[in-house]
Amino acid sequence: MKSKIMPTAILGIICLVSALILSAINLVTAPEIARRQHEENLKAMREVLPEATNPMLTEVYKSQIDSSITAVYEDAAGYIFQVETTGKNPGMIVMIGVDNEGKIAGTKCTANGETPTYAKPVFEVTENGFYKGMSSSNFKEHLVAGSTMTSKAYSGAVKAALDAYSIIKGGQS
Repeated sequence: MKSKIMPTAILGIICLVSALILSAINLVTAPEIARRQHEENLKAMREVLPEATNPMLTEVYKSQIDSSITAVYEDAAGYIFQVETTGKNPGMIVMIGVDNEGKIAGTKCTANGETPTYAKPVFEVTENGFYKGMSSSNFKEHLVAGSTMTSKAYSGAVKAALDAYSIIKGGQS
């Protein structure tokens, strides 16, 4: 009986100690991870809406807009939409800046699970100004051969942001 209980008890103690160590590491590293993530988000916001001075997260429009839009930041210069979409893989997060005239000021993918070989051409074209200046009235989808799912997801994110902007502005774009 003792030979069966002892290994189980030792394994239980090892698991408990491991869990306590991992919890302590998480307590120490979590604030730093959150700070860095916040800095990366601010950097992306400055890229997609350069004129923004103090973008503030708003929940006002949440019930009116597409559920793929996970955050809306409001600023005197316009709006920044954070859209979570699925290309070939889930978890693509795209930030889109829309100025006060309803035109795209910039776009940036901040996270994705896409295959780098296929996603790179999509991100290079879209983040170097393909959508810049487009509005709801002249939106044009950008598809990259070989990366159709990724490009459709990215285009869909941009379209969702433009649609949300129109809703926020009362149907005007």
